[in-house]
Amino acid sequence: MARKILFLKQEFYAHFYRDNGIIIVFKEKIFNVTVDKNTWKAAINYGKTININEKQLYFIPNRFEDEEF
Repeated sequence: MARKILFLKQEFYAHFYRDNGIIIVFKEKIFNVTVDKNTWKAAINYGKTININEKQLYFIPNRFEDEEF
């Protein structure tokens, strides 16, 4: 019996802090937002279009001071 081997393409993003702003970098697009979650909508919507789970599109901590490591 043949076995199926599935390779899933994983999409990634990174976010960086700058004063009260956040820079969200996807492979094909960059968003400049603030720490106000209401400004994240376009970045979240874009992330969902490239199959990133909405629960993973959470840009906290969003200040260097809040990093735990």
